[in-house]
Amino acid sequence: MLPMRLLLVLCWTSVTTNQAAKQPIPQLMVGDMPGSGQPYQIVRIIEYVVPHPYRPQGGQIENTTAADSLEIFAPHLERQFNKNPNTNTANHAEQTLAKTFNIIARTSPIVATKFLIKIYAMGSNTPCTGALISYRLVLTSSQCFPPNQTPVPKDYKVQVTQNALYEVSSIILGPSSGLDRYMALMVLKTFVVEPEVQTVALCDAPPRRADTIIMHMSKGSPHFLRSQIISNRACKSSFAKVENAYITESMFCAHNSNKRMDCQTTKGDPLVHRERLCGINIYGPSCVDGATNGDLYVNVFKAKAYLQTMIARYN
Repeated sequence: MLPMRLLLVLCWTSVTTNQAAKQPIPQLMVGDMPGSGQPYQIVRIIEYVVPHPYRPQGGQIENTTAADSLEIFAPHLERQFNKNPNTNTANHAEQTLAKTFNIIARTSPIVATKFLIKIYAMGSNTPCTGALISYRLVLTSSQCFPPNQTPVPKDYKVQVTQNALYEVSSIILGPSSGLDRYMALMVLKTFVVEPEVQTVALCDAPPRRADTIIMHMSKGSPHFLRSQIISNRACKSSFAKVENAYITESMFCAHNSNKRMDCQTTKGDPLVHRERLCGINIYGPSCVDGATNGDLYVNVFKAKAYLQTMIARYN
């Protein structure tokens, strides 16, 4: 798969015609200041390297004119980001491609998927997702459990790696204690001891509109989607036809893909801001092509005090 490079040059010039004719105009990067009275140009270069053509989950490319304003990192690209090609066997093009990917690697999620947890219910083949906030605690969406029922812990298993399943000791549903009603906390019977697994820290501050965040999309293979917090109005539109979906002050809306087939979130998927857990996906996606689609997340920061108490208890 070849990369497609898009080069965008934004140039703003402050100069008179007479001044331009007399002497060359220096080009300054944004942040530099010219001397008093000097003509100058401010130049900013933005470069993106994206896979072309992008093939979403399932390998199909949907024909749509909808512009996708989001950036998706698939697992195979994450591997390429960290690739160190053997110079004896890799040709020049491969080495150049790897160097280009390494530029982007510095901005890819540091915590990757090491805290992502799959939750399996007995008799169901559709897992939910959760985030490992301590080595015995998994935070997820209350919508992963049957409504108006007390979930039975023995009916659930937690998968932390491909070959590691853990039993559940108890399940705490909101709005008990300091949990929001759309959150659920699963207590594992034993500590997670897998070396490749790590916990995720809790949010330092509530995410605000226009904050850049990373949505973890775990339907199928994990993907990372760089996006922004947007107005709740977008989520009201996205979930207008979902009868059991409600928007409360403890929720916020994140911009999902403009293409329905790229909306790969699921219940319990984490949302990360500055490498900290700030949201848990409540309902999964409700997307249509060509729309400003939004996913609803419960605000982890609002339950931080209670969650820290539970982390201390089970450490």
